[in-house]
Amino acid sequence: MGRVLIAGTGSGCGKTTITCGLLYALKQKRIQVASLKCGPDYIDPLYHRTVLGVPTGNLDSYFCDGRTLVSQLVKKEQSLHKDNGIVIVEGVMGYYDGIGITTQASTSEVARLTSTPVILCINASGMGRSLLSIVDGFLMGDKNIKGIILNNISAGLYQQLKPEIADRGVVPVGYLPKIAGELFSSRHLGLVTPDEIGDIQDRIENVAQIMEDTIDWQAFFELVYCDKRPEHRGNVSENAGDAVGCDAIGNPGVTVPDGTRIAIARDEAFCFYYDENIQELINAGVQIVFFSPLRDKVLPANIQGLILWGGYPELYADKLSANTSMIASVREHIETGIPYIAECGGFLYLQKKLCDYSMVGIFEGEAAKENRLRNFGYITLSSPDGRGPFGTKGHLKAHEFHYCHINDEGSMMRADKASGRGSWSTAYYGDNMYAGFPHIYFPGNQEFVHKFLAKTVEHRHE
Repeated sequence: MGRVLIAGTGSGCGKTTITCGLLYALKQKRIQVASLKCGPDYIDPLYHRTVLGVPTGNLDSYFCDGRTLVSQLVKKEQSLHKDNGIVIVEGVMGYYDGIGITTQASTSEVARLTSTPVILCINASGMGRSLLSIVDGFLMGDKNIKGIILNNISAGLYQQLKPEIADRGVVPVGYLPKIAGELFSSRHLGLVTPDEIGDIQDRIENVAQIMEDTIDWQAFFELVYCDKRPEHRGNVSENAGDAVGCDAIGNPGVTVPDGTRIAIARDEAFCFYYDENIQELINAGVQIVFFSPLRDKVLPANIQGLILWGGYPELYADKLSANTSMIASVREHIETGIPYIAECGGFLYLQKKLCDYSMVGIFEGEAAKENRLRNFGYITLSSPDGRGPFGTKGHLKAHEFHYCHINDEGSMMRADKASGRGSWSTAYYGDNMYAGFPHIYFPGNQEFVHKFLAKTVEHRHE
């Protein structure tokens, strides 16, 4: 069994391109492969799913402690063949970039807590020997970096740099030449979703074919199939996520009666979700029923809960507004008391208007796109009376990242940035609902999911 973490010197250095190329190439070699993504990112895992055709997942050391991270990694390994399976973890931002100027919740922290060997991706465009100074700098701070892949570099220059890299005690794993044209387009939340790129499979296959000749596969496999296994370290870093309420993934601690059904929005407009959140619900015995607010006429029948997670509803506001029967169905279910979660894109959908188009109207807000980032980063949510959504204790870890603005974004909870550099009022909550911009990661907020499920059981009895 092997594992490796593909890290980068910064955002935009080619981590996702190299990760997807490796995933595709390994599949072609008949090697079982799974993937994970560091941090709270939704979009990169969509690309992993496009290659693999199976759910992926996230490793986030802000939401979860070291024990939980190892549990997530081990479960991925256990889903593969024990002799030739490989788990590839893609890093987030630069290797050492965490909350503020610390390494808290960084890729390097995940690598350390899970004892995962790292291949560092460096964008070599426009550099020669100066690139070696970057290598030296990154190697000074971390012993988990075992290999280097250079991106946007010619074969000739790579061959000259290869022995210099090896002399530094790190493995030169290969390179990727500059590829003509833009491989993956970007948007304000990062990459566009893979469904928006018509020839995405062809593009990834092309990268994988190039990597067949430019990656030193023997060096790669020797690094990946190392003997060091992930194990939870008893002395978890003070920067690691709070262990309170953060049970191992797959152990939801609550079960629901057979036949409990929760409807989850999933289509082009609502495509941001954590695979772990869905798995937590399934492990609790929930029957998941996906539906499309864009195309379906009404909500699925006989449901006890409703979830509207994030996405890009602002790009489809006209079509969402035109589906009046779905809007009426969602409004009717909410008004009759169904327990529901609506975060970020789902929260926008429940407003009175989005980009001047009529929406569900549970809230009186009017939402619009802006050209600047409104709120970004890890936060803690708290309520003044110590009581939160679904009857929780009113303290949640969350993440916020959006460009849309609502004239009333909620005032029932306070969001405090994990970096300590700012706070604001946000979100609505009640005994049967949570609605706001902040995203909730279930494995790191066990009480939240337990209380939500309990409310779905109550609703079923009613």
